[in-house]
Amino acid sequence: MFYSIIFINTLTLLIGTAVFTTLFWWYQRQQQSSPKTRPLKVQNGRSYHLSTPPPTRSSYLMVPATRDAVVNSMNDGMIVLDAHNRIIDMNPSARRIINKSMVDLAGKDIEQALPALSRHISGALTRPMDIALDYEDSNRFYELSISPFFDGREERRGQLLVLRDITERKQWENMRDDLTRTMVHDLRDPISNSLFALEMLKTTLTENQAVEAQQLLDLTFASTAKTLQLV
Repeated sequence: MFYSIIFINTLTLLIGTAVFTTLFWWYQRQQQSSPKTRPLKVQNGRSYHLSTPPPTRSSYLMVPATRDAVVNSMNDGMIVLDAHNRIIDMNPSARRIINKSMVDLAGKDIEQALPALSRHISGALTRPMDIALDYEDSNRFYELSISPFFDGREERRGQLLVLRDITERKQWENMRDDLTRTMVHDLRDPISNSLFALEMLKTTLTENQAVEAQQLLDLTFASTAKTLQLV
């Protein structure tokens, strides 16, 4: 009886070990054979995918809940369009930028729902571009970039629009341009006056005056003219 119990326990342990080893092997095969894309959950429940490089030993897989949390906490606005340019999802930052909810925009063509944004799509397909959006009397600047996304069979399912707020950068650029224009204007006036005075002085000089004075005057006139041209 004692040996029977030992035999049964040993057999149970061996069977359990074999089952665990088989399940672990199956899980490893599933990870290795997983598609090169990862699903992107959208508002209407359909599943799309964003292109990602093949997983490596050092890469970490992000679970959908964590991925959604990251997307929802981003400052950049993200708008997901299907293959027919219909809006299927937006993160909170995008809803704040355009000041509309998914209830108002879900399933609508972006050209009709957001015409101020849609007219820039063709220009941003090749490279990011700076655009100005005016919603609710708030004129702000954004960098618009567009990327296609694919499903598990590498078929294109739509595109992802990303809006990055660059209003502060544009404000600094405008300040720099205003300062440059002011400096150029302030420099042109005194140089122009000096050039005019030198020209008048040259016409009043007599032939009896020293040649050295004429040469110095010509040099000063030429240098002032060149400075004005540079300005």
